[in-house]
Amino acid sequence: MKNISKSVYVGFCLMIGMMWGCAYNPEFITVDGGWQQHDSSPVGVIAPAGSYCEVNEKFVVSGGIRADGSESPKVLLFSAKSGGWEKGPNLNLPRFMHTQVRLDDGRVLIIGGRRFDKGKFMPLKSCEILSADHETIELAGTLPMAMHTPTAHVMKNGNVIAIGGGIACIYDVAQNTWDEEGVIDLREKRREHASVLMDDGQVLVIGGTGRKTFELVDPVTKRTKLLSARLPIGLDDTSAVILPDGRVWIIGGQRSSDGNTISETYLLTIDHANGDSRIGNGPRLPHKRGVSDHLMIDVGEAIVLLSGESQYRGADVELKDAYLLDKKTLAIYVLPELNAPHDDAVGFAIENTVYVTGGQVTASEGAYMFLTMPRPVKTTESLTIPRPVQ
Repeated sequence: MKNISKSVYVGFCLMIGMMWGCAYNPEFITVDGGWQQHDSSPVGVIAPAGSYCEVNEKFVVSGGIRADGSESPKVLLFSAKSGGWEKGPNLNLPRFMHTQVRLDDGRVLIIGGRRFDKGKFMPLKSCEILSADHETIELAGTLPMAMHTPTAHVMKNGNVIAIGGGIACIYDVAQNTWDEEGVIDLREKRREHASVLMDDGQVLVIGGTGRKTFELVDPVTKRTKLLSARLPIGLDDTSAVILPDGRVWIIGGQRSSDGNTISETYLLTIDHANGDSRIGNGPRLPHKRGVSDHLMIDVGEAIVLLSGESQYRGADVELKDAYLLDKKTLAIYVLPELNAPHDDAVGFAIENTVYVTGGQVTASEGAYMFLTMPRPVKTTESLTIPRPVQ
């Protein structure tokens, strides 16, 4: 394990904090030690899926795009204890831009995605399930409709709701099937959207390519509702988190109209009693050109935002940026830079230590500096983050 020593200035001045309407605590100044590099992943992949399994303390990474441009069939297992990798069973169908969730019994459900077929990106109905011991993988029930950039959540009853395309659908864990009779039609088709599972069990679906709308999906009544609040722009590749006060913080993304990334964040308030909703501005992200395809990792009191890309007028730059976003104060602190860019990567947290692996590297980085196409990275790194001073 390589320890890169740094002492990096964290946060902005109080004046900027006041301008953005959020407080920056001057006592929270540095993070010592920087990002630690672990064993590299056996296969570098872009746009894989990942989930952490507490039962055997392994981070499961599936699929993604390999260096030769093909889909990866690999399931890879990372141990935070050893800092090393091992190989799991191969997927039945290689895929990328899919999602996966850890079920309550420790198994991993892998959902949809894309694959290459005769030069085209083909969306998938296929789903697979990895055993809790990570030794075997089997085909799971087939989606009612193909989903190439789905989002999914484990509900309180242990079943799974997936959202993508024009539908939301529910996976019955006990029956290993998707409820085709209970398919929920969305008011608007969604891809490259975000979603969050609300405390009341409903799912809030946010934006997507060409979409400004918010849509509430009720898995019990099988009904949906468009909120009155709207994003100011069509927004895709964004992220969102539910705050302790019930508001939803929407962070970064790309303008669907021109692909430019945004530094703006938004705060959505939903009044479930009267059905009202409203949206306001949150604090801006430090990167002036914005960020999308970033990774958001929950560490309890805060969210860690990692890497992603910044795009302006068609030019992409993969980022090494890292920020800590306080859920209570909305303060944004700058963390040490990553050792490598991780655009379209995966990661997880154990308490207040975050891990990130995979993604793509900018063409100007290292051995790929003379290439014009994005290349996957194998770098795996972690950072232990101090708690914000309250």
